[in-house]
Parts: sequence; C-alpha cells; structure tokens
Amino acid sequence: MTAPRIIDDDKSEIRAEIDGQSVRSWEYHDEAGRRLRMQKAHEFAEGWFQAELWGAHYKTAQKMRDALEGLKFVHDTNPSDAMADIPPLDYARHILREVRRAAHDALMPDDN
Repeated sequence: MTAPRIIDDDKSEIRAEIDGQSVRSWEYHDEAGRRLRMQKAHEFAEGWFQAELWGAHYKTAQKMRDALEGLKFVHDTNPSDAMADIPPLDYARHILREVRRAAHDALMPDDN
C-alpha cells in the first residue's frame, strides 16, 4: 500500500504525490493558512491509506465469501444422498477440511 507523500514547496503550495504524480494540492498565502492546509493534507493522506486498507480487507472478505458460497452450493443438499455410508462426524470433518482449504486459498495473496 502506498500512501500519498505530502510535499510543501515553502512558497504557496502543499501537494500530495503518489509515485511522483500529484493527486491533490492546496494553496496557502500565510503561515496560518499553511498550517491549516498541512493539516488537511495529512488528513487526506491518512484517509487515502485507510481507504486502501479497507479495500484490501474488503477484497479478502469477498474472496472468502465466494469460496464459502461455492462450498454451500456443493454441500447444500442432504448429505445422506451423496455420502450415505459415511458417518455424520466423518462428513463434518470432511466439510471442515474443505472450509479450511477454501479459507487458505482465499486468504493467499494474489500474484498479480
């Protein structure tokens, strides 16, 4: 995650940059204005970081939800239909292993 870098040119402008690209700027005319704009710039950067963090968690939660929905689809029928000769406790262990595998796969970082 990359938070914006806050840069003050010590003349009249404060800007937020990401990878050398300006994403937001604030102008000021005196020291009081500079302090106020600097506070706003730091709030902007913190908000940017929190939004990226929330987005990462949301993406992980969505992947986990999709994995569990797939398991629900597979196991939503009566277990006695598909596995009539398996004791209920063994069937529960089987489902738990599948949930663990799905969680592991969903929580692994993307390669891209």
